[in-house]
Amino acid sequence: MSDYTGEREREKDSENSKPIFYCRKFMSGARNSNWASMGVCVTFLGRFYQSLKDNDVEFTPASIEKELLKSCKEAKGKENRLCYYVGATSDAATKIINEVSKPMSHHIPVEKICEKLKKKDSQICELKYDKQIDLSTADLRKLRVKELRRILDDWGEACKGCAEKSDFIRRIHELMPKYRPPSGSPGSGRGPWITTGCTTSVAALTVTPSWLKKT
Repeated sequence: MSDYTGEREREKDSENSKPIFYCRKFMSGARNSNWASMGVCVTFLGRFYQSLKDNDVEFTPASIEKELLKSCKEAKGKENRLCYYVGATSDAATKIINEVSKPMSHHIPVEKICEKLKKKDSQICELKYDKQIDLSTADLRKLRVKELRRILDDWGEACKGCAEKSDFIRRIHELMPKYRPPSGSPGSGRGPWITTGCTTSVAALTVTPSWLKKT
């Protein structure tokens, strides 16, 4: 075989290997993207799992399902949508709540539960938290009415009779002491929090939920 022929053979081998390399790289990126997009599922179920432990709930599918239905009645926004997808709301079109209660009764990590739920309904892992507005620094006068409405929606509050932007701002100021945690405090979980994936932060403070900490 001439040097030229040998060089061409090596080039062909190299070219043939490229699609495999790029495919692996793409699949790896897709996997990471799926995990990153599980913010609502992992965070909500992680908090729910911790509440079961804190309240000494019996870890049986029936007990977990009962408690999940209770939690979902209080869920708002994207978390309420998650409950709808798994069938934990009264108006849910499908019922796959057992895909949560059964594995959780065996203490399967919530990440694994969410990964399996994604296979049942891809919309579940498309749920991401909206970036929350930091009320400690935000100038409400510069926000859109849509953003002001979202603040109230996140709190589960309404602004009856509000027609002007100033009405929404006034309502938020009235409710702010109730929902905004003290400076430097995690508070009740509502307020100017930013949640991305499994980490929750407020201003410069970053807090990792206890159920994610390694022991």
